Amino acid sequence: MTWVSSAVSGRDILDVARTHLPEQDRPIRVMALAVCLWVLAAADLHLTLWAETYTVFVELNPLAALMLDRDAIELLVAFKVTATLLGTGIFMWFRTDHRGEIAAWFGFAVYFGLAVHWSNYTYLATGIH
Repeated sequence: MTWVSSAVSGRDILDVARTHLPEQDRPIRVMALAVCLWVLAAADLHLTLWAETYTVFVELNPLAALMLDRDAIELLVAFKVTATLLGTGIFMWFRTDHRGEIAAWFGFAVYFGLAVHWSNYTYLATGIH
């Protein structure tokens, strides 16, 4: 039985990660995830500003919505950059710990899901379908 099928069958994912991912490579994986998070966060910021300017857009983040309602674009940019900096800074601080790597993977998954959402939004908003 491969490690993937055993994970799918309910084996503890943390145990699979500890067993099959080389521990010495963990800091590199976390750094790569942090870079991916920055790219996805930059795309999120760009698309937020684009949607606010060119579409009928409802921001779901209440803090960001408040900033957009008050045209505080500089504050929104600072908020998103600071939040990303703090998040990736925490991941980097704990980059040698398996819990830090799992948190980085979770953050990546959240931003990846957001990227999928943005892909659907831009597809529908531009009417190119």
